[in-house]
Amino acid sequence: AVVRGRRTRGTWAGRGATGEEQCFILDKDDLNREREQEKRQGGKHRKEEVEEWNNARDALKMQAGKGERFMDENRGRGVRGRTERDLLKADPNALVLALHGTPRERVRGGGREVRDIVRPLQMVPWRKSTVQAHVLEGAQQEERNLYRRISERLFALHAPGRLDKDVMTLLRAMDEEGEGRVDSKLFERALGSINIFLGKEERRRLLQRLDLREDGTIDIQLFQQVFDVDQRVATSEMEPEVIGKDKAREQERAQHKKREKEEEEDVNGASNPELARERYLRRLLQSQGAGGGEFRVIRKLVSRLDEMKLDLERVLRQEQSCRPVARMRARDMELMLRRLGIGMEQEEYKMLVSVFDHDASGTADLQEMFRSLSLEAWKRREGNEPLLGRTGRLEEADKMYEMQQVQRRILQGKENHVWMLFKKIKRRLEELELKAEKLVMNMDVNKNGVVDYSEFKRGLRHVGVYVAEAEMR
Repeated sequence: AVVRGRRTRGTWAGRGATGEEQCFILDKDDLNREREQEKRQGGKHRKEEVEEWNNARDALKMQAGKGERFMDENRGRGVRGRTERDLLKADPNALVLALHGTPRERVRGGGREVRDIVRPLQMVPWRKSTVQAHVLEGAQQEERNLYRRISERLFALHAPGRLDKDVMTLLRAMDEEGEGRVDSKLFERALGSINIFLGKEERRRLLQRLDLREDGTIDIQLFQQVFDVDQRVATSEMEPEVIGKDKAREQERAQHKKREKEEEEDVNGASNPELARERYLRRLLQSQGAGGGEFRVIRKLVSRLDEMKLDLERVLRQEQSCRPVARMRARDMELMLRRLGIGMEQEEYKMLVSVFDHDASGTADLQEMFRSLSLEAWKRREGNEPLLGRTGRLEEADKMYEMQQVQRRILQGKENHVWMLFKKIKRRLEELELKAEKLVMNMDVNKNGVVDYSEFKRGLRHVGVYVAEAEMR
């Protein structure tokens, strides 16, 4: 036990963990010397003191055997103890850690008995949780040792002042979706943060018992019940509920199958547009024979769009109001997405175009691509998926592309204000949802099949497009 204040007995061990005062540690030689003196003076030998000291010595020997690393604050470097005395020299609080498992305030005063100093620091030792006993039914000794090693480490680290090293805190922080589950790789990383490193066989055995869904994820609540990391501060009413291994697995798998069945039923409905979009894109990529690169590009773009909450279908209508756009090359796609704040590599843009290039023309159908990727479009569609392959949407896109080429041929060589006039008229027609053919027929007041300048100007003014005389000529 580490004592502040005056030196009454024991040996000096340098500055303490706080660096405020010097402290000293009661070693066995000093204790024996004091006992002999008490015997000569007629004092009684206390059996409790011997047991407490032996327990502390055993704990220190166990830490020394595992090669625990303590920080030598006087030398400013780490010391890996080979004996319990080395640990005491490296860290004055080693005895407190051995008895208590967590740092505590030093005991003030130096004239009290060893029993009065050590006994308040002792707490109930680690014990196997009831759930862990059920989970480890039929397990081999190596697997039981692994569970015990993890439990003891969590038991030693669990304290309000050390939440940064509490594995439960890390697991809850890694669960960003709040589902109460973490990936097996993140789980292994959390164990590594508390110096518990698993071998290949140990990882397989651990996942075999904790992964009830068999999908590579671990339930945080089940992990807490199995390893019972909160038992030090929990009362009898807060003890985890005993859950048998077979019964828990059957319930979890039954719930998982039920959720999968519900997802299958709702895949074409509006109740779960995210799942419907994911499955549609997966089938589309599989039909195109896409590899891992295309899957990663689509997943990256979808996550970015959801994060920005972009409605690509609306963006497409705005683009078409300025110029009729039906298909787009990889370079044009890169410029448009960068304008929206989405940046990727050039190879990724080429992969993206290849997914929606059904006729190997080197261009992607924007209408199909934007409707497939935009979550807002899926919500408005009420479950009507865009069909795979060349569908009516692709034929409509081809017509728009041909219209774009005709417009370019007509306006070839014209001045810039003529292009702007065409864009202005087209944007107004889109807003009013009018067809150009109907508008021109209404402009022909004389019904002679010809629209002169005055009729055309009057008709444009009627729909809200005002054109100067020079532009009209």
